[in-house]
Amino acid sequence: MLERLIKSKHAQSYLIEVFQAIIILLLFMTLTSHIMYEYNDYESQKLREIGRNALKTLDKSGRIRTWVFSKPINLEGLEKGLYGVLPKETDFNLIIRENIKDIVAEIKHSPQKDNGVVVEYIVTKYESRIEFKKYILELELWYIP
Repeated sequence: MLERLIKSKHAQSYLIEVFQAIIILLLFMTLTSHIMYEYNDYESQKLREIGRNALKTLDKSGRIRTWVFSKPINLEGLEKGLYGVLPKETDFNLIIRENIKDIVAEIKHSPQKDNGVVVEYIVTKYESRIEFKKYILELELWYIP
């Protein structure tokens, strides 16, 4: 029975069409996943740039140093300042570290989403001629759906 199907011209053309459809489907899936990867990478880069620019804007104005080096750290000022410079379609978490391990303060809005990125920014202040203090700001940023 199988031999008769394979010898039949109609069955052979049907098998060739099925094989071609499978190859086209696999090529389409590969191309689509590559395009989605590039799109997600572009979106991540754009989001990272938004976060970096927001922190730079607050740093250039001098407000970020005032908020971070006040005793205690002015988290309310940081939160309002970031909401003021970030686009409305984004949300964030902010972790302030004195060194790589020690978390000094944090602002938590919600856990990082799948489309989130982390931007690190270092803020320094000279305490004397030879000593300075630094804080590492980790800004987790994501788009609000």
